[in-house]
Amino acid sequence: MPNLIKFAKKSPYLPAREGIHDAVVVDVVASEGADGTFNKIRVVWEVAETLPNGRRFTVTKPYYCYDRFIADFEPVLGSNHPLITGEEENINTIVGLAMRVDVVHNATSDGGVFPHVNALFPAGKVVLLVSSYYVRLADRSRSREEVPNAAAA
Repeated sequence: MPNLIKFAKKSPYLPAREGIHDAVVVDVVASEGADGTFNKIRVVWEVAETLPNGRRFTVTKPYYCYDRFIADFEPVLGSNHPLITGEEENINTIVGLAMRVDVVHNATSDGGVFPHVNALFPAGKVVLLVSSYYVRLADRSRSREEVPNAAAA
């Protein structure tokens, strides 16, 4: 189990351990540029390893190029998948997709550590389902603007 990493917030952060994990895609967040093309795609996975509170670890990977996103997912989806062939443009179709991910730790300049997805592989014998703990970003009902200002109360 990795060591607890202390950040400036004084809250312990426990990253997922390095290595290959069974995982499931739980969220895909895409932002579009001014010309309507994808500017950034962030994929979030839950891995099979659990935190002390019973929730699963989550790991993410940002993609700044749609072609790189497709290239990474082609070995998992197969070359005939509609997303790979261009027949399907909705990238949210991969939510719930079970696979294996290779997690590596990257160090930050301030001494912190964060897990990074290095490679994707087809699912092994264990196929995970999305847990009930994770709520997709698009489904979160409260935004920062809706949170009441404590100073005004």
